[in-house]
Amino acid sequence: MLETLTHSLQEIVAGVAEICIPIVQLVGVVILMLSAIRGVIDYAQRKPHVGVTLAHGLALALEFMLGAEVLHIVLAHDWKELGVLGIGVIIHILMTLLLHQEVKEGKEKE
Repeated sequence: MLETLTHSLQEIVAGVAEICIPIVQLVGVVILMLSAIRGVIDYAQRKPHVGVTLAHGLALALEFMLGAEVLHIVLAHDWKELGVLGIGVIIHILMTLLLHQEVKEGKEKE
């Protein structure tokens, strides 16, 4: 009985994760594209701190992409797949940290 319930819950979690992953990725891509467009417009208008504004958008987009990677971990079936996803998560975290540092340095220059 308990095994059946546990298996059913695992299937529900996997199903929800499979639905949420592309949605979260799409949100990240939309944020990335909007940030890029805004960056180009701000650059063309010679607005100050374009890099900081762009870094904010990129960092936010990366946070959503990292969330999608974490959801992928729920669906990992073996250690090899989990290792590949772990490396992806580490890369996303490093990129996010670098962007946050860029934003922090940009704000200090203001």
